[in-house]
Amino acid sequence: MALFIGLVFLTPLIFSGATAEMYEFPKMTFVYTMGSTIVAVWLVSRLLWGGKKLVLPRPEVLGFVLVIMLSVAFSSHLYTSLWGYYSRFNGGLMSLTVFFGIYMVGLNFFDQKRLEVIKDILCLGLLPVSLYGIFQILKYDRVFSTLGQPNWLAAYTIFLLPLLLNRILSSQEELKRNFWLATFLLSLICLWFTHSLSGLAGFLVGMLYLVFSSKKVMFKKWMIPPVVVLGLVIFFNYSYFKARMMDALVFSQDPGSYRVSDPGLIRMGLWKGSLRMAVSSPKNFLLGTGPETFPYEYPFFREDIINYSSEWDFILNKPHNYYLELLVESGVLSLFFYLLVVGKALKKGNVFLNAGLIGFLVSNIFGWPTVATSLIFWLWLVLARKSTSP
Repeated sequence: MALFIGLVFLTPLIFSGATAEMYEFPKMTFVYTMGSTIVAVWLVSRLLWGGKKLVLPRPEVLGFVLVIMLSVAFSSHLYTSLWGYYSRFNGGLMSLTVFFGIYMVGLNFFDQKRLEVIKDILCLGLLPVSLYGIFQILKYDRVFSTLGQPNWLAAYTIFLLPLLLNRILSSQEELKRNFWLATFLLSLICLWFTHSLSGLAGFLVGMLYLVFSSKKVMFKKWMIPPVVVLGLVIFFNYSYFKARMMDALVFSQDPGSYRVSDPGLIRMGLWKGSLRMAVSSPKNFLLGTGPETFPYEYPFFREDIINYSSEWDFILNKPHNYYLELLVESGVLSLFFYLLVVGKALKKGNVFLNAGLIGFLVSNIFGWPTVATSLIFWLWLVLARKSTSP
């Protein structure tokens, strides 16, 4: 259990200036090490002392993994599909194998008491991440904390905020509830200062789902201070957020028409080119070009409109839409199984788990899973399957 606690708590916090990629690569290396150790210890313990009947993965999860393996076998760049793109080493078959191993151990090792510990550790991890992000306000327009990028920080935060809210509502001790409440408030402030449109959209959708699905979520007196503080933060930072929101909705090819950047123009070009890439051949449609091969294959389908954007000279290594990413890199079969996996998880999980997952799924319309959120996602599948509370 100590290995799991270390994995869950430390993964979001790890970064290093000793590598060219300060955030994703150190995190992935840590997950490789800890995840492999956890799987090895579990296998040895079963061989030596046995255990309960083996809990098998759900068919849709196994189907997703098998389709990814098949896509790797026919990849246009086998090495990259095995290990992932060079700056991340996440998203390839090796990282999927480690996450799947963690998922398998979780299914067979976690009982309800251990699950509650994992939930507490997930929520506790928000505190140092949020504090570090808030301190960055003094130096940066958009905070990124230990995650490395504002949108990645936002996706991580919205995944866990509903679970943190559940800890607040279920706490019987006032001291413990106040601690979780303070963590929730700090996390909300940090989320706002990411100025992440995808993150805030995901949070809003997740919270709306929670409000309409749970009778436990109601206005209480102790919610007044967080609402007031968050309202003040939003009020004093609205202008910058408004400028980013307007840019996202403008698709002009005139660089002078943008006040901050041009994400709308870039994503339009990325998505149109990605769709052409997905239907370029029967093999690409069914199995894709191979996991993590987008930066190699997309230049052949690149839209001219991107040449008028602020990233005209960038190597675009993601379609900035995880569902399109699955479609173009692993084919329509992987997208089908992924949607089936999340659909089954939402059907089984409680409303708080579902709210976090829904927020994450919405943010992935404009982004993709990082190391920290990939770990949470595979743990989420375990939590949802073993969920007993409403």
